[in-house]
Amino acid sequence: KGAQQRESCVLSLDQLYAQAVVLDKIFRVKIQQIALKNNGHFFVSSLDPGSVPCLMAWRQIQEDPEALASVQWGGVKKLDCAVRKMAMCYSGHVSQLRDLVRQRIVFNTLEELRACVDAIFQDCDLEILRFRNRFDVRYDAHATAGYRDVVMILRLRTQATVVLGLAGHLVELQLALGLMAVHLNPQQHRRYLDFKVSMLDISQGVRMCQHTQSSSKVWPMRTATTSTRTSSATPDLAQVVCDGAGVVDAGVVHAAAVLPGGPALHTTAHLQSVVEAERRSARAEEDAALRDSVAERVFEVVRWRCSFSGSVLR
Repeated sequence: KGAQQRESCVLSLDQLYAQAVVLDKIFRVKIQQIALKNNGHFFVSSLDPGSVPCLMAWRQIQEDPEALASVQWGGVKKLDCAVRKMAMCYSGHVSQLRDLVRQRIVFNTLEELRACVDAIFQDCDLEILRFRNRFDVRYDAHATAGYRDVVMILRLRTQATVVLGLAGHLVELQLALGLMAVHLNPQQHRRYLDFKVSMLDISQGVRMCQHTQSSSKVWPMRTATTSTRTSSATPDLAQVVCDGAGVVDAGVVHAAAVLPGGPALHTTAHLQSVVEAERRSARAEEDAALRDSVAERVFEVVRWRCSFSGSVLR
């Protein structure tokens, strides 16, 4: 019963990070076991300044103390990144963060990667909650700037995680191919984050455009109910109100239409033309501002994409 209570939904970011710090070490040991059985590789930092990290098989790393101390483990997600993702993607819900603890195993061939996937499916300590295969030909790689891998959301259930109340904490495991993983570095990752933010802004702009278009179609239907309350008005005036001229008080307009000195129909038609012109002008200004905002974001994305060679972050 106590273990079930400890695995309840986490609502505090501090509590989630406290779990992540402890679980990170346990999950790392599990990943090392999986890599040893499936010829997995990890990035190892070089002692030479300015040199790029190299890929080494785990069976070789564990026999080399210098390489063992230089492995680039995933580590716990940085706090600012977690807060940004929580705000942008999950509406501030802490329990939706599923990648505070994450690791990556790199393979030389797709056959080795697939064998590792099969091993994970058969591992009784790991529960797969989400499986995303970005190598699938149906996956649109534009969403990840051309990068492809396999991403799993897992739950690690061992005696240690149950006792410590960590069995409900979700972790992320990435299975990558060496030919693509070698292009990853911190600078490229920052550009990729900028790319994701811009694409999110563009998608929001598109939804705003769609909402604006749908609102312009719904507006006459919404104002049509006003015509039932102005049945005493002339037919033309009722049509004006139905078309969206409800911003003008119906009683005042109706009185102006019967004043001597001018035909009622002419006054009504004039009011209708003025209201429609104002409506078109206001809508044109809103659409122009929205187009400028979206276009600005598009150009930013294009400039970033120009730094991508072969649809892969460079």
